[in-house]
Amino acid sequence: MKKNVKLAIICCVAGICVIAAVCGIIFSTKKSRTQSEFEKSKVTVGFYNLDDAQQKSFTQIVSELCEEKNIPVNFFKIEKDDDFSKQITENKINLVFAPAGYAVQKAVDAAVKNVSIPADTTSGMFTSMRQAVIQSDGAIKAIPLIFDNLEINIEISAFKMSGMERIATWNDIEQFAQIQKRELDYPVSFAGAESDFLLDLLGALGEAFDGYEEYNRAAEILKDAVAAKKDGAVFDAATVTNKIFIDPDAPLPYSMYYLKQLVKKGYITTASKELIHRDIGSYIQQRVTKAFFTTLSVHRTYDPMAVSRFSTIYVPSKNEAGLRHFTATTTYVVPLTTSQNVEYIIEQLVETETQTTLSQITGLAPVLANCRTPDQQADDARYWVAATNPPVAGLSREAELSDAELKSLGDEVRAMVFY
Repeated sequence: MKKNVKLAIICCVAGICVIAAVCGIIFSTKKSRTQSEFEKSKVTVGFYNLDDAQQKSFTQIVSELCEEKNIPVNFFKIEKDDDFSKQITENKINLVFAPAGYAVQKAVDAAVKNVSIPADTTSGMFTSMRQAVIQSDGAIKAIPLIFDNLEINIEISAFKMSGMERIATWNDIEQFAQIQKRELDYPVSFAGAESDFLLDLLGALGEAFDGYEEYNRAAEILKDAVAAKKDGAVFDAATVTNKIFIDPDAPLPYSMYYLKQLVKKGYITTASKELIHRDIGSYIQQRVTKAFFTTLSVHRTYDPMAVSRFSTIYVPSKNEAGLRHFTATTTYVVPLTTSQNVEYIIEQLVETETQTTLSQITGLAPVLANCRTPDQQADDARYWVAATNPPVAGLSREAELSDAELKSLGDEVRAMVFY
């Protein structure tokens, strides 16, 4: 009897051990599978060469989109001066936000070959934005989401008092400036110490005066100078500046000449070579400028009450709208890998509600034809770009210039414009 009880106890214990072992295996397998699925579904977003305001805005919107679907998401800032591919690989980034120019092209080049975005994703965009998608081998690799715009701002009250009927050409702008010199020695201002803006301004003038093809030639000169460094060449800012603006076959000679003439005629002070965007904001508040050049994104950083005294116009040109390509830096989304979650995020980013929110919190123009904008400036930018061709990135963004190279180019240009 005792022997049978003992045997029963041993069998029971053995059975419990077997059950526990089986359960352990099942739990381990389930845990491993769940973790694998979690990693597979996670989206890692990379921001490349975007300003802090845009990074914050996209983080907010993508986080909300992912929260609705319980999609795990994290964010990573891709450093400009570090190895791009290494950062992508080590951080398992599968979705990138980047501005037009070299930055978005690097992201597109980093994507796996079979990645593509469905064509119907762009169906709600106006024509010039649909044309701005980036394709390779017949597949869409990146689509635009929002865009900035290089603009000219005119003080409304000063214009009304000027007796002029309109300001639509460069002759009108000069006439307005000449009238305003009765009150201010230098009525027009811009942040000439900001090297990237200075190059973009000259590029915008070049597109207006010299044409789109010549703008592209200038961009190629910058790209060639950067590419030559791989063969051991030293980046020579003076040579590059001369090739773009001064040499007999330079693509953008008139843009440099014209900006210099605005300074020479006393419309723009030579002090502009030392002004940064914050200084222009102070000028606006102190009412010591009647017109200024800036971008829509910088416009958003100025005191709302002070800047509301100004009306915005685009960069004039003798060329008709069908030939124009405004300097309006576009922000793109680029999938690096394929997954349902990545596709879901991209699709939602071009929905009417999301585009409205994106435009409101960034202050930039949306790519959809039918969605709300926060104000007249964003709506104007959308209207102008919709009525023309896909915009250009801006000269400062066309080639992968280091901060030092960008500054050296700015120094060369400032020496030509202001002296």
